[in-house]
Amino acid sequence: MAPPPAENMLTGITYDVVLELARRHGLALEQRAVTEDELRAADEVWITSSSKEILAVVELDGRPVGNGEPGPIYRLIHDYYQDFKAAEMRPPLP
Repeated sequence: MAPPPAENMLTGITYDVVLELARRHGLALEQRAVTEDELRAADEVWITSSSKEILAVVELDGRPVGNGEPGPIYRLIHDYYQDFKAAEMRPPLP
C-alpha cells in the first residue's frame, strides 16, 4: 500500500520509479490513503528520496516496525531499484 500524491506530500522521481518497479515485478500494490493505525500496524514502512533512494523505517516513535529490521519486500524493491539504476541511469560524473 502506498499513499497517492497529495497536497501535503512531495512525491518525486524515486517514488514514481518504486511504484513502477513494484508493478513491473508483479508486487501487490494499492495506492490509497494510509491511516495512522495502519502505519503503526504495518510489517514494513519505507520512505523514498532522491538523495537517499529507498529507506526502510525500522522504528516508529520508539517502537519497532515489523521485527525492527528491513523486511523482505523492502529488500526486493531495493534490489530492483539498484538494477534499474545500473541499467537505465548514466554513470556518475568523475
